Amino acid sequence: MSISFSDLAYFPHPLPATAEGVLSLLVKNRDDKLIPNLANCCLLTSQAFPATFRLNTFTGRIEVHAPLPSPVTGQPMPQDGPRELTDSDYTAVSAALARSHGLNFSTQQVSAAIQSVAEENAYHPIRDYLNGLEWDGVKRIEHWLHDFLGAEDSEYTAGIGRMFLIGVVARVMKPGCKMDYVLIFEGNQGIRKSTACKVLAGEKFFSDSLPPIREGSKDLASHLAGKWLVEVAEMSAASRADTEALKAFLGSFAGGGEILR
Repeated sequence: MSISFSDLAYFPHPLPATAEGVLSLLVKNRDDKLIPNLANCCLLTSQAFPATFRLNTFTGRIEVHAPLPSPVTGQPMPQDGPRELTDSDYTAVSAALARSHGLNFSTQQVSAAIQSVAEENAYHPIRDYLNGLEWDGVKRIEHWLHDFLGAEDSEYTAGIGRMFLIGVVARVMKPGCKMDYVLIFEGNQGIRKSTACKVLAGEKFFSDSLPPIREGSKDLASHLAGKWLVEVAEMSAASRADTEALKAFLGSFAGGGEILR
């Protein structure tokens, strides 16, 4: 059963005593009082926010998938949908655990606990989407370039169209697998070449630009994180040096996305 963002409720505090032996697992001192150690922080965080933190394995970033309680009021804070984790979220979790159990965990402990919970709830948006598809029995991939983009209907376009789509899926299922070629869309401006790419990948996973290619560039790595298709526009106007740099990059790129130009 799928759960939408609106269905994810704020999980109240304190934890119920019947929560599958959770309380019996908490570490206490000789006075039978809870200790603010990492083990307790991880356990309480996982029970209080079981569906809140998720690791997006495509972007490598932790996301918040349900409203967190306000550090001030304890009430759920407004949230429109999944978002990336921010520093203020550590404060929200710390305050919630302090309010419910009187334990003051360090930011380092809360960060480690959130990381642990997120990894247990890890997901890959594109793999999960692809694995959920069911083929209707209609063959399309050999002729999609002709049917949807108006390319010549030939054995060549059928072959490269099929190879490209298979490669796109392979690269996201097995990042780093060999696919050292790009698909070139050639045509006049304004015929919606970029739009076709965006529709193919999905707007969230598409980029129509590429930062300067330099070895060890953090900007480039950050830009490509979470991108399935990247368009390198106007290659006809690129210098020879830019072209050679792009070729070298494509030959060594081990991410989960693909390049169009």
